[in-house]
Amino acid sequence: MPSAEAEAARNLLFRTLGAHRAAISALKPGAPSRLRVSLDDDPVQDRCQATLVRLLSITESFASEMLSREIEGAMAQARSQTAAKVADEAIIRATSTWKDQQKAYKDWLGVTEDWKAVERLAEARNAVAHGLGNLTRRQLRTEASVRAKLREAGISLQANRIVLSDENLAAATSACCDFIERLDRAVQARPA
Repeated sequence: MPSAEAEAARNLLFRTLGAHRAAISALKPGAPSRLRVSLDDDPVQDRCQATLVRLLSITESFASEMLSREIEGAMAQARSQTAAKVADEAIIRATSTWKDQQKAYKDWLGVTEDWKAVERLAEARNAVAHGLGNLTRRQLRTEASVRAKLREAGISLQANRIVLSDENLAAATSACCDFIERLDRAVQARPA
């Protein structure tokens, strides 16, 4: 049975996708222009990018909070101020990146779920959050790998710019929900 936190995260993902669709349908088409419009001036892409960032933020927050709860619960049994401070610092370090979280889940909780789907989506999110939709300098260093991850996620690039569609966002919502459900089940199923 899913935890209340997993259910809340899934509901928030679906509400986010629904709000995105409502916002897109409310956009009025712009007046025709003789000038070539770039993707930089595309309000639909702006909205899609904002939605992708939100979907990944919800997913990352769920994973981070679940890890924090589990570690804090284990440390509460120690009843030591020092142990609590050490745990707090360790949790902060362990939740700074997707890879750090994945390692902490494996090392601390023995949970080894597949993070590939969210890692691929995180590449697109990073391009949006840190490159305003363009691949970042860091991503360009490993461009072939980044392009492969985006292709596996079904996300297109136009030159070095992320191009998102409703289908991409629906697939991202589904991938995030699946990840949350699997992680939640794996944490619940681990030996106490």
